[in-house]
Amino acid sequence: MRGKTKYLLLGLALIGAFCVPVNALAQETISVNLRGMIPKIFSITSNMNETESVDLVGSDITVLGKVVVFSNVMGTWTISVKSTNGGQMVGATPGNTDVYPYLLNFGTIEGINLSEVYRMSLSVTTPKAGLEYPISVSYEKNDDLSVPVYSDDYWDTITITIAIA
Repeated sequence: MRGKTKYLLLGLALIGAFCVPVNALAQETISVNLRGMIPKIFSITSNMNETESVDLVGSDITVLGKVVVFSNVMGTWTISVKSTNGGQMVGATPGNTDVYPYLLNFGTIEGINLSEVYRMSLSVTTPKAGLEYPISVSYEKNDDLSVPVYSDDYWDTITITIAIA
């Protein structure tokens, strides 16, 4: 009986091997790889005018506007703020050596002295609306200065830059 079982199993295995459907041997496959790309977007926009008037007599703060930063880039990015005249407005008239100091308010950070470049680093992507930073400058009114300055137009240029590290 043992020999018959062995031949029966061998016979069933051979029959099973030849009973494979014919269409299973004639199969073709096509694969496609999908690839999409989101470009890096890293931008800074502002509603500030190219020139903002600062009331040095009647006020001690001037709102300049806001800066909106948008980034969909992972990694550390840096906002740098620099002043052409080291955080002070200088007289426009040749020979006037008077300076009018001010402090920058950037977002929630107040009283930034721009005698050196101010840097702020973040490691985030921004919401779709971006990150909004209100910008203003604060200063003493001319009458409150210990030594008032000469009558003149006083100016400075603030430059805001963003960069990915």
